[in-house]
Amino acid sequence: MSLPFFDQNREQINKNLDKQYQNYQDTFERILKEAIPRYKIANLWGKLHLLFGFLASITSLISLILTLSNNTSLIIITSSISAISAAILTVFNPSMRAAKLLALKEICQITNIEIISLDTKFKNSTQIEEKIILLETFNERLQQIIKKLNEPY
Repeated sequence: MSLPFFDQNREQINKNLDKQYQNYQDTFERILKEAIPRYKIANLWGKLHLLFGFLASITSLISLILTLSNNTSLIIITSSISAISAAILTVFNPSMRAAKLLALKEICQITNIEIISLDTKFKNSTQIEEKIILLETFNERLQQIIKKLNEPY
């Protein structure tokens, strides 16, 4: 037999846990809305890396071929384009930026899948201790995303 006070306290604890769970879900949705535009930029950075890498390679090759000719102005132009492209790749490092943003996308997608699983477990759970553990797991995932989101790219 359970004491009435304990049952009321349990109900209040369950309500508070449900409320905290909803807060975590809302936080995740806000974080996701901030993260999605960022990781969509990853494709742009990847394409820029390919573009400037290809441009640097081709103009370098053309400069090499033109050294056999007497056309110094074309050699200077192609060498300059190659050097500028290589400098852009070095300064902006688009491949690293793309990789960081794709890592953010991956962690968001994995967390989204985990939250679906947590959601089912949380709603089906009757044990306060189990709900607390699930909330701690949810909080850890949110902290991981926030950490990735705050990394400079």
